[in-house]
Amino acid sequence: MMPKESALLREPGEETPVWWLGHAVSYLAIGAETNGVYSMSITTVTPRMDPETYQHPFARGIYILEGDLVVRAGQEELLLHQGDYIHLAGNVAHSLANLSTLSTKILTLSLPAGLD
Repeated sequence: MMPKESALLREPGEETPVWWLGHAVSYLAIGAETNGVYSMSITTVTPRMDPETYQHPFARGIYILEGDLVVRAGQEELLLHQGDYIHLAGNVAHSLANLSTLSTKILTLSLPAGLD
């Protein structure tokens, strides 16, 4: 990572890897690096994973890089495919399920930072 006053460059392999709810998460930017404005991560969602719903006060944008994902938000259930994007408002109960036999990769933007 090359910190600059006006820019943050993270090159391949410099992500901060963690495990969260059984998924591999690589943080591209964390709140401490963005003054709490946002965090951004790439998550590999485990196959056959169907978690309970949860909620948090911050909004999330999710872009499907590879695979399919079932998103439950409030009373809605949506099947997302590669190239789809969804915005989840803060304080909305939701879950992200990968019901397939293959991993799904997602890019997540959290506003403001929160899960990092």
